[in-house]
Amino acid sequence: PSPQSFANLSKIYSDKKQFFDALFTLQEASKTFPDNGQILNNLGLLYSKTNMLDSAAVFIDQATKKTSTQATAGSNILSLLALNDIPVHPDSVMDEYDIEDTPVAINNKLVLRNKLEIPSSVGFDSNDSTLSYLQASILYNVAFNHLFKEDSLDTWPLYQYSVLPQNLNHREKLQFARALNLEKNGSVNSAFRQLNWLANSSNTKSGEYFNLLGLWALKYEAPYVAENYFKWAVERGVKTAELNQAIALTENQKLSSAIGFWQNLLVEKDRNVQIVATNMLNVLSWEPGMLENDEQRYIFLRYRTSSEDTSLFNDVLNKIESDDYKARAMLDMVKKLWDKDKSEAAIALYTKLSTLKISEASLFDAIQWFELKMLASEGNIRGLAQKINQGIEFDNDHLIEKHYYTGLLNEASGDTTSARTHYELIAYKNPFFPESVIAASNFIGMTDSFEAYNVLLSAIEINPESVRLLKAYILQCARIENENYAENSLETLKGLVSDSAYSAFRSSYQTLLDEVKKEAESF
Repeated sequence: PSPQSFANLSKIYSDKKQFFDALFTLQEASKTFPDNGQILNNLGLLYSKTNMLDSAAVFIDQATKKTSTQATAGSNILSLLALNDIPVHPDSVMDEYDIEDTPVAINNKLVLRNKLEIPSSVGFDSNDSTLSYLQASILYNVAFNHLFKEDSLDTWPLYQYSVLPQNLNHREKLQFARALNLEKNGSVNSAFRQLNWLANSSNTKSGEYFNLLGLWALKYEAPYVAENYFKWAVERGVKTAELNQAIALTENQKLSSAIGFWQNLLVEKDRNVQIVATNMLNVLSWEPGMLENDEQRYIFLRYRTSSEDTSLFNDVLNKIESDDYKARAMLDMVKKLWDKDKSEAAIALYTKLSTLKISEASLFDAIQWFELKMLASEGNIRGLAQKINQGIEFDNDHLIEKHYYTGLLNEASGDTTSARTHYELIAYKNPFFPESVIAASNFIGMTDSFEAYNVLLSAIEINPESVRLLKAYILQCARIENENYAENSLETLKGLVSDSAYSAFRSSYQTLLDEVKKEAESF
């Protein structure tokens, strides 16, 4: 029999899942034709499927030394490294094996770079609107690689390719890459919508997408959003989502539900998960008198006190000796108060941070950024400008803040044309940065009340329990006399704030609604 006969027979066995028959066939072939590159390459690939990496590498390495299979085997070396998380720089492999930049090699090189989070200069250029499997894979990997670069990726080509009927088989992969890059670029609203669509339409990865949406929500400090996504991921069999759900419930201070999840995780096979679950159950059972050190006091304040527990918070806070732990606990409470729209209490507590000596650079930076947000939201334009002029640098992670604050400064100076440009850039960007959304809506609402409404509606669809967004949305409903939607949102708000805060806001809403109706009648 010829080498091709052995190869064909091995493939037949492999297709029938008769792995050992396929392997024995190629082993016999390698004895008969020891210098045949195709046999050596195929034997290496079979070994790689069983994680026998040493044997796989030996045979594929031998195949690279044969002229007829040098290019194919070289690409397979890259694939072997990428699929098995072997941390070898792809350029060194390309040089060592003299691998040509064939499409297969380029794709495998991108896969390996993505595994190692190494940026690549490779781009994607095709005049054909119909993508082959290999072309779609290269486009996906080029887009994925952009996550490790400083600059942003134009996601429009991904969308254009994905919606073409002839690219239906590649649609999910391309739109997933688009969602990842939208989130990285700061287009959080669009990213959530894209990934949510995939989560509800995918036949195989729905749970993974819901889990990622939950992780995004945690990243943007919205555990109340995250817990629903993790719930749906758990229902679809994503094991890691159970730990994430426990974290989200704990962060959202739904402690009885969280305890149930942590107890279930005690029997996890992963020892690290067991340790985390044990520690968190201890945390959730602590009483103030049981706290022995600053770390425990900080953790207690983070997970066991809410914006309503200011007396308990102050009692425990006063026992913390470390300025860094004290500042972290105070910033956490400032955020809790701020998110509930308790601005005066948040600012009062924030001012006390100035008495502390903070050594953690990341904590100091977080405090500075939050101060900018408060100054902007409170309309303290002079204070905002002074703070920015103290040396605040807006990197790629703070571009929305840059547009938000610049828009406010432009508006205050009377440059409404420039202000509009900045507000329109952020209006539909990040629903977890409600202050920027509300500022954009307020400015747009001066000329178009219904577009201002759409801005707020778009944000609240992604972040439905933000007190600040809900209040702004309800008031905008009053301005366009959309009473039914306002009433629905008032019911949601009622469950998120104290009775007194709800009554006060309800009264403000009714006063505005009455004024709008009166004005409409007299018009």
